[in-house]
Amino acid sequence: MRHFEFPPDVLTAIEHDRFHHADPHVQRRMEALWLTVDENLREMHAAIKLHLDGLLGDHLPIPKPSSIARQIDVELPAA
Repeated sequence: MRHFEFPPDVLTAIEHDRFHHADPHVQRRMEALWLTVDENLREMHAAIKLHLDGLLGDHLPIPKPSSIARQIDVELPAA
């Protein structure tokens, strides 16, 4: 997987264009894509939390975090 870094001014322009594109069709597609990504992140978070809760319930160790793309934080209940 390739990693790309953008300077702050480019990120600001991308953030602005995500909500203010001149073509309404492009704007709708960008919003739909953002909603899809946001929903997928919520579902991944819930799946990981369910898995970790199961490990804790079975008194199994939590594996060390690893990722090839992105890590997310999961809040665990007190043991």
